Amino acid sequence: MTPLATRLFALCGALAGALAVIAGAFGSHALKGRMTAEQLATYDIAVRFQMLFVVGLFAAAWLHGRQPSRVTVAAGVCQLVGMLCFCGALYVLALTVPRHAAVFAPIGGLMAIAGWLLLAWAAFRLR
Repeated sequence: MTPLATRLFALCGALAGALAVIAGAFGSHALKGRMTAEQLATYDIAVRFQMLFVVGLFAAAWLHGRQPSRVTVAAGVCQLVGMLCFCGALYVLALTVPRHAAVFAPIGGLMAIAGWLLLAWAAFRLR
């Protein structure tokens, strides 16, 4: 039986990937001409980084499926929380005027770094 964390990270990665494609299409078709160049650039960064987080979630799912551990669970959680904080803050920043959402972007970035380092640790420990 596949560990719950493996299924959860793969499911979240697949859904986040689909949402990133939808967000990218929405941004290139519906938002062009309605946002400033700076807002569109911020939105584009959010979409691109969301796809990078998808890769991290699938890496966590794969590593956890191969060798379940607390490290792989922590890596997947960091990827998921990092995506929500970083990309979420950038989407809000691009789509709204208030700048207070920007405070979550660095937290998401730190979570992403932690997630990738934990993935590296889990890969190093892989038997």
